[in-house]
Amino acid sequence: MSLSIRTAKMNINPEYYDSEKKGRMFNCQIFNPQTIDLQVSPDAKQPPEQIKAILSNAYENGIECEIEFSATKDRWNNEKFVIYDVKPLPKK
Repeated sequence: MSLSIRTAKMNINPEYYDSEKKGRMFNCQIFNPQTIDLQVSPDAKQPPEQIKAILSNAYENGIECEIEFSATKDRWNNEKFVIYDVKPLPKK
């Protein structure tokens, strides 16, 4: 049986903060600005640690990224993006 997940692409400027309990937590601001939590999928095209390193580097250096993601809700009904692929974009 094959499982298919619908994904979309979007350019973001990632942010992170370090939590004592959960480690490094990622998010981004979109549109309003609205903050959306980012979660790296264990089934991502790249290793999760590599995706986290790319997002951290992009935040620290102000680099925009293109993400492949699916939008979902967390247990408190807040929107979050599950990331399957990330690509840093060249500075303009």
